[in-house]
Amino acid sequence: VCVCVCVCVSEMITPLSFSCFFFFFAVVAGNLPAVAEDLCKTNLGTQVHTCVSGAEADVQSAIQRDLSRLRRYHTWASLAAVRCSSCLKFLAVGDYGGVDSGPGNFQPIIAKSMSNVAQHVKPQFVLGLGDNLYPSGSEETDYSDIILKWYVPFVKHSKFLQVPWYIMAGNHDYKTPGSTERQIQFTTSAKNLAHGGHWQQPDCFYKRSHSGADGVTADIFVIDSQLWVDGWMYGNKNSRCNRTAQEAWLTEVLENSNAAWKVVAGHLPQYSTGYHESSVDNGTFAHAARALDQLLMDHGVSLYLNGHSHNMEVIQREGIYYVTSGNGCTQYLSSGRDQPVAACKKWDELHLQNATSDGLSDIGDHDGVSDLGDDTYASCISTSDCARNTPHHRQLSKMFDCAGGFAGVTFVNEDVAEVVIYDRYGRASPALVPPRVFQVRNRNQPD
Repeated sequence: VCVCVCVCVSEMITPLSFSCFFFFFAVVAGNLPAVAEDLCKTNLGTQVHTCVSGAEADVQSAIQRDLSRLRRYHTWASLAAVRCSSCLKFLAVGDYGGVDSGPGNFQPIIAKSMSNVAQHVKPQFVLGLGDNLYPSGSEETDYSDIILKWYVPFVKHSKFLQVPWYIMAGNHDYKTPGSTERQIQFTTSAKNLAHGGHWQQPDCFYKRSHSGADGVTADIFVIDSQLWVDGWMYGNKNSRCNRTAQEAWLTEVLENSNAAWKVVAGHLPQYSTGYHESSVDNGTFAHAARALDQLLMDHGVSLYLNGHSHNMEVIQREGIYYVTSGNGCTQYLSSGRDQPVAACKKWDELHLQNATSDGLSDIGDHDGVSDLGDDTYASCISTSDCARNTPHHRQLSKMFDCAGGFAGVTFVNEDVAEVVIYDRYGRASPALVPPRVFQVRNRNQPD
């Protein structure tokens, strides 16, 4: 029985119509449980997005089985990522390395959605933004955990993701002694080469240069952000990595880069409204993070991508787009509970009320406890589309979503790049509220 009818014209599709369409599909297809996915609405005056949670566990289970049948219920036609076959493109996902079947793990959904998107976008590479292996990095000397937690879910079954993955260390990758060394050594190991050699982490920090068929060039600078700020390493420093050497290296390669676009990627967020605070405001290593920010400013960097906070976020500050893509498999759960709570409205209203105060950079605390209480960060996790525009005291946060996803970048030409924030089902339409598609102006080009 069809209980909902949606009429979509071109790109004019709202989050509610997506939810409605999904419900229609679920009932008609028969293989999905007849439960409505979470319905969301946006107050256009305040940009607060509120959601009502549906049967999340049932929906996740069904989507894992049948996501391939739903791949076209989103609209990609207007994206440069799809339209421009000659453009240089890449995908980015962070905090993705877990295969546990407990509540809050949506790695299978993200992996399938990334494959579906990659089939149409055809990225040249993928950025793995750290926390590559949960819970404690690489613990197996034979690299079997890398195969299990990265290769099998993301690469083995998807020829569209069988491209170079440029990997960087996250804080969880430091939790086991020798883990970061093993991940670097895996790059040249016989086991990686036997599986296609797609894992690429040649060192603690490195540069990769790419160009599109149209001749537009980009240099990608991968850093170890834990090394940069000398934090989040749990006493397990990598003996081959040197903090001073990394800073000298980045300064030199940024100065000498002749690429049209300069992109820097690390695990820790420079700016954040998520659970983990902005690195530039961290009382322990703010000075180091601000030095990194100054390098980005001084050398024409237009994009900084990171993970760490388990959410998707875009913040623009002084022409640089800071893109958090740390929602690759794990949800934040409220303290002492097995399931996330559904209090999206509470989260939004508290965040909107507090985030504009002059001294507040985020609503998280690096000790792992939300400043607004243990329920608030988890509040929008159980919804499928709880994203909204949120004020940031430095500049407007363009969007925020903590229900799973990944990012995509397309260099349209030497002046403009397109950043797309895909949700966990691969949806990304300019008509969604808040928008998930952003046009980035190149700071490395003369006015």
